[in-house]
Amino acid sequence: MDFIWNEKTIDWFKTASAYTGFHSNLASLVRPYIEDCSTICDIGCGLGLIDLELAGYVRDIICIDQNETAIGALNEFIRARGAYNVVARAADVNTLTGERRDAVIMSFFGSSVEAISRFMSFCEKKMVLIVHEKPMPAKRVNAVSLRPKPLGAAEVHGFLTDRGLTFQKLNAVIEFGQPFKSLEDAKDFILVYASSTSEAAGARDADGRGERLYNDMAKLLVETGMPNYPLYLPKPKEVAVFIVDRM
Repeated sequence: MDFIWNEKTIDWFKTASAYTGFHSNLASLVRPYIEDCSTICDIGCGLGLIDLELAGYVRDIICIDQNETAIGALNEFIRARGAYNVVARAADVNTLTGERRDAVIMSFFGSSVEAISRFMSFCEKKMVLIVHEKPMPAKRVNAVSLRPKPLGAAEVHGFLTDRGLTFQKLNAVIEFGQPFKSLEDAKDFILVYASSTSEAAGARDADGRGERLYNDMAKLLVETGMPNYPLYLPKPKEVAVFIVDRM
């Protein structure tokens, strides 16, 4: 399992996206570069929040992720928004065939550049690769992740350049912090995100690591003055977006 998706983590992620406008801002960054694309396939979509933001500008989007919990949540979001041109499907992306679309999106998609070559064959016009500008450390507070260190922009840039692919690179710093309903909510967040396995997430705090991380995080909390979310943990996210022309 790459991400630990459950009721709590889905709610935190969705709330952070809505509060900061992260996926709306990310979609606005990408949209001008895929205006000639009317169909999209999002490989490893997670909760598919960027796809919901793009849905009003294209004919249809197919979202694929192997995590059934994430896909179940995305289907609920689709129904709530009435975004019925978005179709979400649980499947192992490594077994996909025949999902050709005008554009393929891969957002924070993992630790290997080899997937770029594989899924390039799925797109007719553009591939959109969204990664961290700088490689992330192996242990971090801001992602419930058990996967190896995600790709950084330098690795993707080198891979695309070595293969002679034509691309544009966009850079942005987009806020993607976490609002909290209470101090207890904040502590719950950090204890869950400090867990080392999917089974232990939110259940145990091994060796007090969560407490130490919480104490560090608490120093960064900002009082918002808002009744619904009185506390906020800022997180400017350095993003690199590669718009790759189809070979």
